[in-house]
Amino acid sequence: MKNEKYFSMKAIMPHRPPMLLIDRVCSYDVENQSLIAEFDIKEGSMFFDATLGGVHSWAGIEYMAQAMAALTGILGLEGRGENPKIGFILGTRKYSNEIGHYCVGKTYTVEVGALFHDDSIGSFKCEIREPDGAVCATAGINAFSPEDVEAFLLSGANG
Repeated sequence: MKNEKYFSMKAIMPHRPPMLLIDRVCSYDVENQSLIAEFDIKEGSMFFDATLGGVHSWAGIEYMAQAMAALTGILGLEGRGENPKIGFILGTRKYSNEIGHYCVGKTYTVEVGALFHDDSIGSFKCEIREPDGAVCATAGINAFSPEDVEAFLLSGANG
């Protein structure tokens, strides 16, 4: 379905500038647990490297993860009326990248779909497309969102 509800990324994600990397949600499907978002590469973008004239391709994982966060934020709001929660990347599978960097002045599309998702853990298929529609990066990403983030972080410090 076309995004007619979530125009503010802050409403669906726990991220805040400068770490808010996704610029907009284009569409999402709650039933199929999928989302399409876009990000614009600007000189002021997080991770921007002037010597490259863009953002290193390794940042693709973070763009994918933030699209996942947008999707899980929408699923939480729509399904349970919950505010967006912080999540952590557990790992990736088969990250493939076909470009050296994301170029300034271009808008890229991120597509994510949940392979499995519940209240705290999920596995997602992700891809990034260039403005011409060519796939430039793909990955499977697993993520975890604890019920109590502060307690989770403190448990790591104490154990």
